[in-house]
Amino acid sequence: MENKKGIALILAMFILVFISILAVAFLWLITSDLMITSNHLGKLKALYIAEAGIEQAVYQLRLNKNWIANQWQSPFPVGSNSSYTLTYPESGETRVIVSSAQVENNKFQATVKAKVSIKGASSPYTIRIVKYQETG
Repeated sequence: MENKKGIALILAMFILVFISILAVAFLWLITSDLMITSNHLGKLKALYIAEAGIEQAVYQLRLNKNWIANQWQSPFPVGSNSSYTLTYPESGETRVIVSSAQVENNKFQATVKAKVSIKGASSPYTIRIVKYQETG
């Protein structure tokens, strides 16, 4: 009978080691999922901020079709470490607007390009997005 008590102790230790290994594996899995989620959130924020830049350009063009944004930069939201930069060198009825966003001091970036057509004789002008492309 005394030998059976020793086997029970060894079996209990093996079970504890197995449970510990499972706990470490689950902890590693949770940590990697949190990192993946954080990266996805940062990329999504950058994309939404770049889209906000396109919306800002469309708003400005509705008011003044001669408005030109040459490296126009704005923090978004104001006071944060995220921003977008608008560029489009062309003038005329069809323009390609490029909005590049940087989030968390350039940790995440996204670029959105929109080809727009401008119609109308006076403000507010009609702006139509002809082509839309997300990159980065």
